Amino acid sequence: MKSIHIYIEYILIILLSVFTFYFVFTWWNNNKIYAINFYNQNKFQYESKYIENVLNNLEDDLYFNINFNLNGYDIYCLNNLTLIKSNNFCKTTLNNITYQGELIYSYGNYYVYDPKMNGYYLLENNNNITLYGCFEDYLSLIILTNNCTGVCYGNCNLNIVKNQTSIYSIIQ
Repeated sequence: MKSIHIYIEYILIILLSVFTFYFVFTWWNNNKIYAINFYNQNKFQYESKYIENVLNNLEDDLYFNINFNLNGYDIYCLNNLTLIKSNNFCKTTLNNITYQGELIYSYGNYYVYDPKMNGYYLLENNNNITLYGCFEDYLSLIILTNNCTGVCYGNCNLNIVKNQTSIYSIIQ
């Protein structure tokens, strides 16, 4: 009699294990894109924070030359600004402000112009060198540079040079 109870317990444990595996597998199969996007978003936020911290620590220096090797991001110039755009989709409202230039600073907020949408995106100012937020529906980091040259898609090398008060970016 005792062996029958043990046999039934084993069957119930196996059924519970199969049900749990099926539940987890089905959830993963249906939600893996969200999990991957969450991982990529956290990775971009981490790398953005790293760039912000490095530039913030060097902000008071008159001269520096620093390289960042960034994989999987598009880096290009938005006039003189340097734009690092991730593949992480985000949604924000576009501010319909009359065109006043690429970058507007108003009441402590930065607005960056998008020529495709003919409007301004509100971006978070983390320090005096970088802006973070949604740009063209993708999470982006904008470095406030005086001059920007180059464009890169995918595996990119970003060189940021400060010469007294001017900050240059060279995208390779």
